[in-house]
Amino acid sequence: MPVNIEKTNAGFGIIRHNLEQKLRESAAELFHPEGVDIWMKHPNRMLAGQTPLDAAKTKAGFLRAEAILDALKDGAVF
Repeated sequence: MPVNIEKTNAGFGIIRHNLEQKLRESAAELFHPEGVDIWMKHPNRMLAGQTPLDAAKTKAGFLRAEAILDALKDGAVF
């Protein structure tokens, strides 16, 4: 059965949106609303210079960004 590229890309868009939203919710546990936007859009050396927003475009990047937030919640300082 052929793959419908448009449908597949739409599905990935939904997944990316969900990962971004989950990351924003996690960041909101640490930062005030403006701080969430700053953190999401600022390059992060723990993400090899990517922004968390860009990292959340893939599951692997999302997991790395989520791990950073978890470490910060546990008191880590980078």
